[in-house]
Amino acid sequence: GRTCLTFDQICDGVVDCPGREDEDNCVKQTRSTNIGTRLTTGHVIMVTVLILLLTKLINQR
Repeated sequence: GRTCLTFDQICDGVVDCPGREDEDNCVKQTRSTNIGTRLTTGHVIMVTVLILLLTKLINQR
């Protein structure tokens, strides 16, 4: 039979289904995921600095 699970029970690291269906095909956080987060943060900082510099240049005119 089928058992309903809450969304929080899927891919939470705890096997809730006898056949492990709730934990199969889950994306695990790896170093590459963390690097991607750092790159995204770096891009936000870079764009913010660029906007501040452009604003300063425009205001000097």
